Amino acid sequence: MKTEGTNSEYGFDIARDFYIVSRMPMNRVVTTQNGNNMQIRTLNDARNDNKQKWFFDNVSKTIKSRQWPNKSITVSGGWLYMRPTNSRWFQLFKYKNGNIQNIKDRRVMDVSNYQDTEGRAVGIYRRHNKSNQQFDIVYVDEMPAMLKKGEKNEKFGFYIERPFYIISHLPGGRFLDVKGNNLVINTRSESKMQQWQYNERTRTVQNIGRPNWSLDIRSAGRSKNMQIWHTNSGWW
Repeated sequence: MKTEGTNSEYGFDIARDFYIVSRMPMNRVVTTQNGNNMQIRTLNDARNDNKQKWFFDNVSKTIKSRQWPNKSITVSGGWLYMRPTNSRWFQLFKYKNGNIQNIKDRRVMDVSNYQDTEGRAVGIYRRHNKSNQQFDIVYVDEMPAMLKKGEKNEKFGFYIERPFYIISHLPGGRFLDVKGNNLVINTRSESKMQQWQYNERTRTVQNIGRPNWSLDIRSAGRSKNMQIWHTNSGWW
């Protein structure tokens, strides 16, 4: 019985800690906060939260939690839970082409209702292969370091925590400003309500004058209008 290396049948390195990283825009990681339910959450800055770390046990052929190594990911109805390891079919998963798929019923790990939000439940559903069913297995020793203040996030196009203005290309060249919760354009002033910065942890554009408020599409993305709202890291 191999105790290291790769189990090519199941698609995991053996006994090597990894993160399960969603391919949805926020790249949250699968987490078990209480050793029972499973959710997607922002990766811990210090990278020391064992509730976000997993490993493949080559004896039981299951995916185990580093925080609760006597438990494995388990199918129960349409959801995934942490349950004591028993190696029955509902605890056996393969990783292939970005999907974590149960070996018997062929359903795959799925972020509920395609909602890329903090704490969203993780379940299991028939494969349609949209991004809420796609995950990267990133081994802990290969996880890139978190970007720091002043560095550029190439994916989002902003420098981290570096204040900036948003200036209209209309002839007046006015600056994006805030009135109540609404967004307006105004002539330049010294007001911090006209200043913005990109927050790497929340992946949002936050207002300098109103900390912890971010650019936001109204009605949770269902509107054509924008505002600033309490930072929540929803895709909107």
